Amino acid sequence: MKKILSFVSAAAVALAFSACQEPYEFTPDHHDENLLSFTASFYNDNNPYNAFPAEIDYAAGTINVVFPYTYPPKSDSHLEENNLTHVRVQCNTVLGSVVEPELVWLDLTKEHHITVTGLDGDRRDFTITSEIRKSNECEITDFTIDALGLSGAINPSTNVITLISADVIGMQNASIIMSHGATISPDPRVTAINFDEEQEFTVIAQNGVDKRVYKTVKGEPTLLPSGANFGNATLRWVNKLSDYGISASNEVSSCAAGLAVSGDYLVLNQVGKAQAVYVNAKTGVEAVTIDLSSIGMSGASYLNNYRMTSDANGNIIISSFSKDNGGTITIWRMAGVNGTIEKYISHAAGANVGDQLSVVGSLDGDAIITASINGSGLDFLRWIVTGGVLKSETPEKIHITGYEGTCWGNGDIAYVNPSDPAGDYFCAAYMKFADVETTTRGAAYVNGNTNTITSKGSRVVSSNWVMNAVDVVEFNHTRYAVHNSINTFTWGSDDNIYIYDLSSGDLSSSPIDFGASGMGIGGKYGAMACGSTGFARNGGDVKFSVSSNGIYLYIFFEFANGYVGMIQADCLDM
Repeated sequence: MKKILSFVSAAAVALAFSACQEPYEFTPDHHDENLLSFTASFYNDNNPYNAFPAEIDYAAGTINVVFPYTYPPKSDSHLEENNLTHVRVQCNTVLGSVVEPELVWLDLTKEHHITVTGLDGDRRDFTITSEIRKSNECEITDFTIDALGLSGAINPSTNVITLISADVIGMQNASIIMSHGATISPDPRVTAINFDEEQEFTVIAQNGVDKRVYKTVKGEPTLLPSGANFGNATLRWVNKLSDYGISASNEVSSCAAGLAVSGDYLVLNQVGKAQAVYVNAKTGVEAVTIDLSSIGMSGASYLNNYRMTSDANGNIIISSFSKDNGGTITIWRMAGVNGTIEKYISHAAGANVGDQLSVVGSLDGDAIITASINGSGLDFLRWIVTGGVLKSETPEKIHITGYEGTCWGNGDIAYVNPSDPAGDYFCAAYMKFADVETTTRGAAYVNGNTNTITSKGSRVVSSNWVMNAVDVVEFNHTRYAVHNSINTFTWGSDDNIYIYDLSSGDLSSSPIDFGASGMGIGGKYGAMACGSTGFARNGGDVKFSVSSNGIYLYIFFEFANGYVGMIQADCLDM
């Protein structure tokens, strides 16, 4: 491999492989076959994509292990034959079947032969081969005319890219995000195209064979009357936090703590650092750093940079943690990644405030800022912004009822309507509901007038895991809420996100499963996937964002000591 892998101990990779990899499910054409699947993986490689299933031809008696040409995915590295000389292999067989000779490691640059014998005595010989195969993907996932700030709406079923504009577009270049290794002809990135006329573009896959023809048109795409089409949801990118120089430490003083979305960028914050990293929100490619030193970083004042989030207009806010800041929580404000840092709020909280920080709405209009109070029961502080004016630096203290226990230190809160402080809100924390006897936890929907829990999340979370981040968004006339769940142990598999449709006024509708039985994100991108364990109490985050044309919903997730990634959905009617 050229420029390829980071390595950890064999013990760690074995743990990561067994706990974090999705099983390769294979249903043979002939149900009496004793060999169900065959999978290969690289030694000492903790990449979550380190599992390569084979293509099995039972009639021909062949097992062909297919390795991708580009590995890790979407990198500049690629596999070569000498990377296949010492590969771990695993056979999944019907219970009681025997594979001879016994397999653990193989040199897959050579042919190998095995015999699979079932309990009924049936014997089948197989020849094992391998192949490094270039990608056949040829998809455009983003099409933007930067000079006009115009994003195309891409219909993946018709390959039509709609440029929503009633004005003259003219001869323009376009920025494109497409399948890794693919090429496009003509290439609007280098050749200006007249987008007032219909245009065709051919995307050719990395393998040089598969292709897909896209057409650009001016007009209005057909949208759903409300809500998202989660059937189109895809994981657009995911990267290790360590790839951005962010520590995998589970210490409070250096963990990844908070995501902010500002314009085209996603900001990754790290406690105790005088710089935050921001990346292209659509691709995850690193851009540059933000200097946070003006909020004070000397000595124990690293806690000035404790938690980060953003509003719907790209304003970034950063909070201190009051316990280690003289009992005062201070919140700074920035107008985007290039904005000047200004002190916005200073409040003598006299309690442990600042573990979590959320804002809904816009600080330039109406917004509600919330911060949970650690260890006080379900109490939190609320600041109100109306017409771009902060009502007071002194917040209201709100108490939630309808729960048991006081494990609220990791809780987070987000109001449904930023213009209605008396309205309902969404929260998630390590709390046990008063009317539930089991130890499962989950999200809660709260009546804003009585501050009483009225609905519990339909997706319960084991008491082994901790929820510590939420967000709420309005997308295509529908409000959605999301929360995370993080694994705290050196065993097990969690690190997941959960989403709810708030249209019914409760948490009965969860439109998409991000877990192993759904999109496959849960349990795959946490600390254990990186050979690390544990997390700091304020680590990890989830964040919504909506594209400027209102067609795309972006869901960002960050699992402490693990990965950060983006899921994209849309509201196209197809």
